[in-house]
Amino acid sequence: MKTKEKRIFLALPLNKEIKISVVKLQQEYKALGSNINFIKPSNLHITLIPPWRESEVERLILKLKNFNFVQKSIVLEFNKVSFGPVGGKPRLIWLTGPPNRNFNRLVVNLARCLEIGLVFRKILPHLTIARFNPGNFDSFLEKNINSSISLFQEIKEYAIFESTITEKGADYKIVKRFDLS
Repeated sequence: MKTKEKRIFLALPLNKEIKISVVKLQQEYKALGSNINFIKPSNLHITLIPPWRESEVERLILKLKNFNFVQKSIVLEFNKVSFGPVGGKPRLIWLTGPPNRNFNRLVVNLARCLEIGLVFRKILPHLTIARFNPGNFDSFLEKNINSSISLFQEIKEYAIFESTITEKGADYKIVKRFDLS
């Protein structure tokens, strides 16, 4: 009997302090437009491997239990709030930071461990704090936000998340957490 497919992805859960800081930032950007969907604190995360459909989640859990990363932790820095993605029609507000070699290694090694064929462009650590329909961008009062911030997150674990699409948007829950090493 085939197990029902789930929409899953790998991501870094956020600590409470970062979530509190993000909620404060979200408040600052509510005046940009009424058609912005701010990510609720329980759904905030840093994506490692984007969503895919998977029917064998238990098999993935077994693979990830055997995955060891050389670092016990990674420190990510977020130093800018801007519209994203870079080079495309804006559809989100995100926090970005400088490239992080250990973050990149983690993403690549996890993809190899799970034998997921990803097309890797430049891997940019980012945290999406709001989404909107690109067609609504022209109605925004502000078209260019590039605010400096200073947030840090020490990463000691990652998780398999399940994404469920609802009328109000995506909702995420953690399926299984894993320590980095």
